[in-house]
Formats: sequence, structure tokens, C-alpha cells
Amino acid sequence: MSKEQFAESIKECREKIKSGKYDKCACPELRCEWHGNCRECVMVHRAYEDHVPNCLKPVLRNKIKGLAEALEFEISPKKRTPDEYWDYLEEVYPIEKPNK
Repeated sequence: MSKEQFAESIKECREKIKSGKYDKCACPELRCEWHGNCRECVMVHRAYEDHVPNCLKPVLRNKIKGLAEALEFEISPKKRTPDEYWDYLEEVYPIEKPNK
């Protein structure tokens, strides 16, 4: 990539950010305490290294799909966390509200 191509790609990223199209959290786990806080969500996923954040799965799935099809593999989305798990979490480890 040339420096001109690099500069153009950064310009495009800035325009996408300004558009507001990507402001809302795309994660289907609406009850997750990190929903909408992408920075902390990614930190949690990096710390545990167990799976990719839900918002990034469609991106990776699309990238891997062609390879998987060529190898005759099937890919499927991970099941969502059941509501009863979130209820239990709230019961045993409630989110601490900051003192104001």
C-alpha cells in the first residue's frame, strides 16, 4: 500500500465514523453489561481469548465463508446467552452503580 492509498483509507474510515451509521452497538446480547461499551467489551474478549465479540462475528463469518465452502465445512452462529443466565447474573453479581 502506498502512502497515498493509506491516507485515502484513513479518510474513508473517518467518513464512515462521521456518518453515525456505526454508532450503535450491533451485539444481539442486549442485556450484557458491556453492551454499547465497545472498548471494554473488546478488552474482556481479549483477556479471556475464548471467542470473538458478537458484533465482529458477521464480519469474520463472511471472510471465512468462502474458505469454509471450498473445504466443504459448515459454519453456524453461536447460540445467544439464555435470559435466565442474565437473570441469575443480576441476582448473584449485580452491577455496582457508581456513587454520585
